[in-house]
Amino acid sequence: MTTVGKGSIFVATYSRSEDLDRSLNSIVAARGTRNIPLIVIHQQGFTEVTEVISKWREHIQILIETEAQGVTPLQNINLNSLLGREIAFSWLNSDWCIGVEDDVQISLDSIDFVECMYNKYHKNYFFRGVNLGSKNAYKAEQLGAYTKLSFGIHGQASMITKQTWKHFNVAKLRSKSDVMGLDAMMELFSKTGFMCTPYNSRYLDNGWNGTHSSKDPNDRHYQLIRDSFYKGQDPRPLTYSLQKFETNWRQDSRKFSYFKIVPIFVTSKIGHYRFLVRKYIDSHH
Repeated sequence: MTTVGKGSIFVATYSRSEDLDRSLNSIVAARGTRNIPLIVIHQQGFTEVTEVISKWREHIQILIETEAQGVTPLQNINLNSLLGREIAFSWLNSDWCIGVEDDVQISLDSIDFVECMYNKYHKNYFFRGVNLGSKNAYKAEQLGAYTKLSFGIHGQASMITKQTWKHFNVAKLRSKSDVMGLDAMMELFSKTGFMCTPYNSRYLDNGWNGTHSSKDPNDRHYQLIRDSFYKGQDPRPLTYSLQKFETNWRQDSRKFSYFKIVPIFVTSKIGHYRFLVRKYIDSHH
């Protein structure tokens, strides 16, 4: 497959060494021989995490070592995630970036899927990115199936495009980083377009050791993703095809419709243009 655009991947990590080891292993395997930079934002504090990073250091193109910049775990997670994307889009000038949490494993074909979706939709004004998660029960015959949803980004593992990133006021996101998750802050604009979403999940969520999710590994959320995850039990799909199917992610996860999205899109763009006007005025004072 001839690819267009330049991609990158980032992982932000702090305390979960065993989860990080599994996550980096899955990312390196999925990336293969592609020239896609891997960015790791390491909030220091745990020797075990440092050792895991050392183990994978030759596969990491950019490693940022940082102290805690926030006052709460949520704020640190958000600030580290913002930094990863700023490096991807501002330093590396990536056209797209996959963000993966350190307690998440991605499937072998996850980057295949992301590249295919970017190739197909990068010129579409409403294309916001790719979510890699699903809670549909695994079906081999649906391995290459995806749909277009008006929904926010999956914080666990998702790709956004540079055009999506450009919409956001990063300073404002930082100022609210102690209030809510970054995915929630980005949700309104993500819903003004579509996120390509596979029928079978392309990530496995091991987040029960995290700070803001269920501590029960048998929680329904984790179980549904496990039951959907493509872990290589069937050959990789040769192609990916747009299908109509129901999702059971959340009630507000809806099929993309140009007609229904226009009012939300107009409201979002008005807010964005106001931000640009204020930014222009401030820069000329």
